[in-house]
Amino acid sequence: MNRLGICVFFDSEGIVDNYICYFLEQLMPFLNELLVVVNGKITEDSKLKLNKFTPNIQIRENTGLDAYAYKYGLENIGWNKLKEYDEVLLFNTTCFAPIYPFNEMFEKIDKKECDFWGLYHWKAPENSGWVKGYHIPSFFFAYRNSLLKSNVLKEYYDTMPNIQTYKDAVLYHEQRQTPFFIKNGFKYAVCFDLDKYATDTEYWPQTKETDICKFEKFPFLKRRSLFFINNTINLQRCEKIINFLRNTQYDINLIIENIERTQKNNNFKFIRKKILCLYKIFIYSLLFSREKILKYKKNYRETILKRRYINLLKSKD
Repeated sequence: MNRLGICVFFDSEGIVDNYICYFLEQLMPFLNELLVVVNGKITEDSKLKLNKFTPNIQIRENTGLDAYAYKYGLENIGWNKLKEYDEVLLFNTTCFAPIYPFNEMFEKIDKKECDFWGLYHWKAPENSGWVKGYHIPSFFFAYRNSLLKSNVLKEYYDTMPNIQTYKDAVLYHEQRQTPFFIKNGFKYAVCFDLDKYATDTEYWPQTKETDICKFEKFPFLKRRSLFFINNTINLQRCEKIINFLRNTQYDINLIIENIERTQKNNNFKFIRKKILCLYKIFIYSLLFSREKILKYKKNYRETILKRRYINLLKSKD
């Protein structure tokens, strides 16, 4: 299959961390060509990293989020040139991947007859307030030749509303494109059926990352799962993710490097110690008796409780 990849990269410091290099390294066997669209800026060292995968790196103003970066990438290739590809894959760098090899995913989706495809349906909860029903996330999305050679794809992007926020991107791109193409007679497919993980009261599948990766062999873990939101992080969720990853071939150091740099919060030192401690527990379980392991865990829990208590005291000042 003659497949073009259009990768959208954004980093506030313009730095390409090693998790992106690993992502591209594993994805390149499935691509014939790669275009990288940089939203904003990129350092010279980072550009050299990407040059190992492609000489075609385009830098644009950071406007319109990923939706307009995809539009820029498609226009950069040219609407007539796009008709020569069997498939164009649009993706960004908001995930750690592949947790599981890409080959099973591509083998599965290549067998499906469709004009465009995505990874899964995302169902908004009943109380979301603004986004309703299903849509297909756009962080990894593909157009096949039947759509590429029509004028509908160009019409879709030419008529795309102004996008300034994440909410705009969901409403005016992710929720818009599937109905737009279906209305014009095109058929879609999803690679993973994740409806069984849906509930009416919570966002998914982001709240069930580990189950989905494990049981569906889903290759992606959203970086946002390990972000600090309002200066806090869900430690229990973080621990579950790390415990899961230690049983895969994915290098946890790729995650530590990126999260430690991008999440500008001293508390991440605590999270990093937690991650490393979980590994120690795992290694100790291979070397020492159960009694020693329990003692180690007890001391570690006491350390956590002390830290939380200190933070609580500080908040009272």
